[in-house]
Amino acid sequence: MKLSLIKYFKYSYPFNIPFVTSNNSFNNREGFVIQLKDEFGNTAFGEAAPLEGYGIETLEESENSVNSLHEFFRNNSFENIYDLNEKLIKYKFRNSVVSAITFCGLQLSSFHNSEKISFFNTFNTKIGLNAVIGLLNESDTLIKVESLIQKGFKVIKLKIGRDNFGDDLKIISSIAKRFPAIFLRLDVNGNWNFKAALNNISHLEKFNIEYIEEPVNGLSNLINLADELHKLNSTVQIAADESISSYSDLIEAIRNSKINYFVVKPSLLGGIINILNANKEAEKLNKKIIISSSFETSLGRYQNAIIAGLINNSSAHGIDTSDFLKHDLTDNFYKIVNNFIEIDLQDFPKNIISKLC
Repeated sequence: MKLSLIKYFKYSYPFNIPFVTSNNSFNNREGFVIQLKDEFGNTAFGEAAPLEGYGIETLEESENSVNSLHEFFRNNSFENIYDLNEKLIKYKFRNSVVSAITFCGLQLSSFHNSEKISFFNTFNTKIGLNAVIGLLNESDTLIKVESLIQKGFKVIKLKIGRDNFGDDLKIISSIAKRFPAIFLRLDVNGNWNFKAALNNISHLEKFNIEYIEEPVNGLSNLINLADELHKLNSTVQIAADESISSYSDLIEAIRNSKINYFVVKPSLLGGIINILNANKEAEKLNKKIIISSSFETSLGRYQNAIIAGLINNSSAHGIDTSDFLKHDLTDNFYKIVNNFIEIDLQDFPKNIISKLC
């Protein structure tokens, strides 16, 4: 496979309303859409979109990496998507760019039916979703939960981590009382210290909580907290997200910690091949990879949905964040029915070309 860069462009889309967490506020989303072609004239698109506050990559570094693609493609050819991934990593391309280019590689490989069948032979075409609620007051949170339940959602990720934990606890208690069948995923964004985390978690054991994401800041603290909760026989599970800043961090934490859930943003960790390899490690230890959006455009969300289908586990994933953007690149590349994404592989990747060319 011989590739060349046709073009790329930068996008900037505002949010409908700012999305507020305990340590950040997002008002708009910026990134790059990249178009490649192969030696047969087939074309493909990928999205590179680092996210401020997550990972270690800036938008400027991502663009510099994109601009290095011309020379890289001129001097290299690739046997398959695995070879492409290996060479991108060898030449130290940024993770968001590796994610975009390997997604392009998957599209171009899919024009050859034998490769498409091989790669997608265990693909899950119906992917469960969790909804996301930012830091809202109690009344607005309950209204939002009710509207999400009416749309079919059974798993809701709730941002917490207010300065007064009592305010968080009151909202969680109200949700549990009014909507007892809902599974909650709580996301603290690292806003508790170790002592507070142990205390707060002890008050949360009675609720229907699947896991608490990033209760403390930093991977070493998160690993120590998971160890301590394991010793205490706590029923509450811990999930890692932004504390995982590299693929090597992810593999190390899967293999050598008591953390059982890993919420991964593929564009920040190198994309398809890295996530599939990490998922194999997680499956060996009965741990779960959850695919999470970082507020990408329709193209980036489709990249995430394809990866979620490829890892094919039973978890709900946090990959449909289309409601947060005021404008978008295109409409969705998939159908959303109740709380599921439905993907028609017969359309892939021609559906991308038809919308973007």
